[in-house]
Amino acid sequence: MRPSTGIPTKPVGGYGTYIGDELYSGIAWADVDNDGDLDVYMPQVYGDLAYAYSYLYINNGDGTFQDMGDIYGTRVWDTYGSAWADYDEDGDLDLVTGGKSPFSGSYHIHLLRNSGTATDTSGWRWRAASRTGTRWARG
Repeated sequence: MRPSTGIPTKPVGGYGTYIGDELYSGIAWADVDNDGDLDVYMPQVYGDLAYAYSYLYINNGDGTFQDMGDIYGTRVWDTYGSAWADYDEDGDLDLVTGGKSPFSGSYHIHLLRNSGTATDTSGWRWRAASRTGTRWARG
């Protein structure tokens, strides 16, 4: 990864904080905003590190990316994986990942529903869906 892309290179926590190289795990590429280029969701592990949260990098189409995880509500801490699928069959990709949200929260499977549109990304909202019993509930 080149620093010019906008995606940070390690160490994420800063020099002298954690110099390991295994924070990222289960990275998943997809065209999240349906604009024809690949975006990337990057989860991180280690639940005791406040900076080990996930990123959702949206491809700007010019070789750079912007982290929209906090804005779109896809940020979780300490998760090993992620996957994209259109679970609600509305034409855009939804995200499933584990981890905790917020940092001090408990661990859950997070099914995040992308309710955005390809033509109006300013209205994008990611809604959490939780599992109760044998049914999924949309939040």
